[in-house]
Amino acid sequence: MSDDRIHDRIDAVDQKLGHIEVAVTKIATTCNVCRPMVLGNGGKSIDKRVTILETVSGLRSKGFWALVALVSTLCGVAVTLAARAMGGG
Repeated sequence: MSDDRIHDRIDAVDQKLGHIEVAVTKIATTCNVCRPMVLGNGGKSIDKRVTILETVSGLRSKGFWALVALVSTLCGVAVTLAARAMGGG
């Protein structure tokens, strides 16, 4: 391989490394911006927020099913009382 071809290849590799360096710098900047949001930095982290949302959602779901059970029971009692009032019980 001639010296010119070697230098051309080295220049091509150097140019690609320059592009990679720019991309890595952009990624590092993005990571530095995102890191405080993910870790919380003294506030609520994304993990803590998700845990809170899951807990609230679970409580709402339990409350909903407790309400369904209560309404179902009240309907059953009403039907039973109506049947007795009509002389069927």
